[in-house]
Amino acid sequence: MSSELEAAYRRLLKLYPPAYRRRREAEMLDVLLQSTPPGRRRPAVRDAADLLRGAARAWLSWLFVPDPAATRDGAAMLAIGLPLLHTAMAATVFARAFSGFVRFPGVWSMHAYLRFAWDWPAWLLWSLAAGCVVVGKARAARLASVLALALYVALLPQQYARFNADILAQGFVWIGTGTCLVLLLTPTRVARGRSLIGHFLLPALVTAVALGATRGGLLEGRDPGWAFHGPKVVLAVVVVASLAAVFAVRTPTGRAVVPPAGALAAFSVGIRALDTRGYGMPSDGPGVSVQALARLAALPIVAFVSLRLLVAIAERWSGDRS
Repeated sequence: MSSELEAAYRRLLKLYPPAYRRRREAEMLDVLLQSTPPGRRRPAVRDAADLLRGAARAWLSWLFVPDPAATRDGAAMLAIGLPLLHTAMAATVFARAFSGFVRFPGVWSMHAYLRFAWDWPAWLLWSLAAGCVVVGKARAARLASVLALALYVALLPQQYARFNADILAQGFVWIGTGTCLVLLLTPTRVARGRSLIGHFLLPALVTAVALGATRGGLLEGRDPGWAFHGPKVVLAVVVVASLAAVFAVRTPTGRAVVPPAGALAAFSVGIRALDTRGYGMPSDGPGVSVQALARLAALPIVAFVSLRLLVAIAERWSGDRS
């Protein structure tokens, strides 16, 4: 075989990721040279096209297919973390009811509040799911999550007429997290997540309830939840999430968790940035336009791809995927 043909194949093989070349370049080059008819000085068009397609697949795999073990651990962590997130929101919903009863005992109507807080049955079921996760009952947690998600999806469209598109858009966040919860809650993942978190699980649950109750006004005597909107809060959330991501990408499991968690967080932050009037505040106008909702739908995709690219670079630097 001519050295010119070998050099041409080596140039094509340089299009593959470095780690992939270190493992397979010699083997691939040997196969290519042996399969090429004698006398050829350049790669055939079909061979070159196959190498280009293979390079594209290798780069996509390098970018978007993390280490399998880390992915399993990351999914297990999300299977524990998402129920805690829903528990915090459920605590907010019910804390508002009890704080109103305590502060306005003469005029507060629990019936009127529950009509206003239209999604409380779903949050009650999501709280039950979180409790089942804590005690390791994955199948019961999944059943409760399925019922909660179905109930939430059934109730949400009715709110467009009662309020505005802002509350409809915010509902998409909980539909997204609720869907992920249903997909993640398997006995294997829950057991693995509980083993990874260990003794921190119960304190994490208590912290989530306390934060939700504080946001609902139960612990402070007022409702700071109305202030959880606007550019300052969005900026604070972005800064905190970015710092958390920087620390998380130092471990394989953290790198598996960051892209999907970041995609969900990006959508939630986008909702908060649009909802300047406050959660569930009535208005005469439609609130969020169709164009804004389309941009919101693209936001988690952009966030996931961007974070996955950064995580792949972090993995390359750390040498974990040599």
